[in-house]
Amino acid sequence: MNKRTVSIEEIIENKKYIKIFDDEIKKIGTEWIAPAEISTFNPAFDITPHHLITAIITESGVIYHPNIETVTTYENALIKK
Repeated sequence: MNKRTVSIEEIIENKKYIKIFDDEIKKIGTEWIAPAEISTFNPAFDITPHHLITAIITESGVIYHPNIETVTTYENALIKK
């Protein structure tokens, strides 16, 4: 299963909300963890209210107190590298 990830840039530029992926996971490897005939809900992640986010950790570093200005500054610094 290949899921497309959403970048910070896409969220800011397109003002999109992140879709919560809800795969049905009933088996880990070859081991069944739920009967095949039941429905399950396994959200891949949740949406955290913005006032509770104090930093965003990325592959390239940390954005503290994320807002449009700090994310833009961070992004511009990456472009200059």
